[in-house]
Parts: sequence; C-alpha cells; structure tokens
Amino acid sequence: MNRKDYYATLRIQQGRLKSAMQEFGVETVAELSRLTGATQSSIGRLLNFRESPRTRRGEWRSVTLQICKVLGYDPSELFPEHLDHEIPTNRIASFVERSQLSGRETMQLGPADECQQSEMRQTIDEVLGTLKERERSILKALFWEEKRVEEIADEQGVCRQMIRIVAERALRNLRHPTRIDKLNGICHFARCE
Repeated sequence: MNRKDYYATLRIQQGRLKSAMQEFGVETVAELSRLTGATQSSIGRLLNFRESPRTRRGEWRSVTLQICKVLGYDPSELFPEHLDHEIPTNRIASFVERSQLSGRETMQLGPADECQQSEMRQTIDEVLGTLKERERSILKALFWEEKRVEEIADEQGVCRQMIRIVAERALRNLRHPTRIDKLNGICHFARCE
C-alpha cells in the first residue's frame, strides 16, 4: 500500500486586500472590523471570495467602500474586474511530499505545467515500479530525499559500498531500452559517487 504522509489544505484569499491589510499593519479580519465598523463575517466573505465586492446592480457594497476608505485605496484598485467574483470554495486540498515542506521557495505551476509534471511523476513511478524494491528505495532515498550514501547505509545496516553497488545496478537497469524509451526527455542519469 502506498501511504501518503502529508495532506495539505491551501486556502485561497483575495491577495490585493490581504496585501493592503498588511501594508496598513492590520493582521486579522477582527482588527479590520474594528477599524471599519463592518462585521467580521462581511469582511471575511470578501477576503475569501464568498461574496462579490459589488451588488447585483454593479454598485460597490458598503463594506467594500468602508474597507477602501480605511486602507486608503480606490475600490477598483483592491477589487479590479478580474477579482470581482465569487468562488464555490476557497480551499484546495492535496497530498504533498516531504520536499515541499522543506521551507524552500516554490513557484505556483500553471495548469499545463501541472499536467506535464503529473505525467512525468506517473511515468517515473511506472518505470521505478519495474525495479526491485531495494533498488527503488535506494534511488528514492538518494534522489528524492537527498540522503547521503552513509545515511542510507546506516538505516539499512549495510556498508556504503553495498548501497553504491545497488544504486549503480538500479541506474544501469533504468538505462535498459524498454525503460529508457519511457524516460527519454524526463531524466538525466548520473553515476553515484
């Protein structure tokens, strides 16, 4: 069974409003509520895309005008036309890998890049699935978890040379024509040192 260790929920918020709040030194919706006199729930609905900043007749909502007055922005600056909408949910949930939690800066991928990355992962998983379990676990430890040969050897209770031998064999097996054709253009193979 392939277990996933981390499950993340990403909350989408109106970035211009959030940024304006931070510039003004307002950390929470409660603080903004006290400054504007608007209710926390009405501000939260705007911040979380649960309500449009305009009425159905196209006029700015009073809460929108209150927020903009306090923060010193024109409503069209904080709520441009492309952000003037509601969304059914502002949460995205997904499994994440350990490397994504390392604190390194990551870039948001576009839909095409996300699809390509997903296909690449699927191809790599499929090809790695043809290797022996030990070969697969050593390659993942070396290249995905970025562990040193010494660490892997200690974990598996074998000498470093054995880890190098198994890794070399696994990389050699990946170069077999039946596997390399699938990986062509996705990976570049290197020797373990």
